[in-house]
Amino acid sequence: MAYTFGAEDIMAALGITAADWEVQDSGSDRQQDWAQTEDNDGNVVAASETAHNDRSEKSITLKAKAPAGGSVAFTLGGIGTSDVVITAFTAKETFNDNGTIQVTAHKHETSESGAAHAATPVSEAISLTLGFGVLDKGTDETYLGGTLKDCQSCELSGSVGKHVDKFSNQGAFLVGASSGLRFECTEEYVDDGTGIAELTSPWTQDSQAVKTGNGDFYTRTVKAHAYSL
Repeated sequence: MAYTFGAEDIMAALGITAADWEVQDSGSDRQQDWAQTEDNDGNVVAASETAHNDRSEKSITLKAKAPAGGSVAFTLGGIGTSDVVITAFTAKETFNDNGTIQVTAHKHETSESGAAHAATPVSEAISLTLGFGVLDKGTDETYLGGTLKDCQSCELSGSVGKHVDKFSNQGAFLVGASSGLRFECTEEYVDDGTGIAELTSPWTQDSQAVKTGNGDFYTRTVKAHAYSL
């Protein structure tokens, strides 16, 4: 037996390309469902149990190590990489630290021959650049159109709203697909009193709130959603 220290790098298994990033943590949670029969007294008959829907839920957190910015790329939904399909991510930037991104995915451990996830309706190529602080998203811009120098933090997340899997006559994975792509963004600013009058396409505003206190400057938090980046 050997004990292992540190965070396992599963980027390749998830189909993530990120040269200027370091793994902070990762995990794989393997689970299965059980079919069973109870006897006339309500006790489970042990010999009746059959495992099915054998799958692993995977996650990884990466942190940027290039202050000027490092790119990270992967596919959300689609056919996946070696049967691993990414279903959600959250990227975080803050004014006083290097950026992080967390990715979650799943894999079917027991499949029929030729089983696969479909490329449609959702297969979105994601490419982000994060480094130190909140980086420019265009020409001195944030995602939601606020003043870049005032931006204290930015959190961008994306997910497939629905992932459907079908199974064979013996409960093994047969085919699956992702749909309902959605992105959400929350940005916080040191408020200059003008607000953000009109969000930049493709974003639609959900809320815009100003917080004040007797020991700090006004802050403005803007939340929005989109269906593409």
